[in-house]
Amino acid sequence: MNYENFCKLLKRLFKIRPLKDNSIKIRGNVLFLRHDVDSDFETAVKMAKIENEYNIKSTYFMLHTAPYFKIPSFMIKCRYMQNNLGHEIGIHNNVMAVRIQNKGNPKKTFDRVLEKFRRSGINIYGTSAHGSKACKYKNIDNRYLFSEYCKKDSINGIKLRTISLKTYNLYGAYNIKHDVYVTDSGGYWHSNGKKIDNIIAFLENLNTSNERIKIQLLTHPCRWEI
Repeated sequence: MNYENFCKLLKRLFKIRPLKDNSIKIRGNVLFLRHDVDSDFETAVKMAKIENEYNIKSTYFMLHTAPYFKIPSFMIKCRYMQNNLGHEIGIHNNVMAVRIQNKGNPKKTFDRVLEKFRRSGINIYGTSAHGSKACKYKNIDNRYLFSEYCKKDSINGIKLRTISLKTYNLYGAYNIKHDVYVTDSGGYWHSNGKKIDNIIAFLENLNTSNERIKIQLLTHPCRWEI
């Protein structure tokens, strides 16, 4: 399925919102649409434009260690996605992976990334954690930057300087309440640990539920054809 047809499906079935709207009371079945932009930024921009055609607003988490982050036009395009297309831009946090590579204080690294976005006119409301191979090797999660996810001072010899999300007035994507979590991580659809054989049938079945549900759906732009 190409992304435009996927948007048509979502629009038909659910009320779609960016993650920053998670505290707003919304009637009916709500789908919080999230994209972790691991590598393919240009595809993410194309997806954002398609969503805008269908009046869909979603959240794009940008990876600060990705090559695209250093491209001069990157912040300009993020500002376009926010101001012209109405999408939310967030930080795809890879700070602990940077720390493992002995590249400084995790808090200072995050502060620099956040300041770069805000100085460029990008409103940052939330963050998601990148699934770094370096972190997995050390049994560390990028979420451990924040005290909401980790109370330890160190893990496997890596010192943690944890801070609270509240310090920055940010939400964590993992903290947002939902009934169903759906993702294309790993190159296939799955939900709450179970593989989804038919994503169309799965989403349609959710929509026919008698109970109102909240869904968080995660895509990775690098896995989509536009």
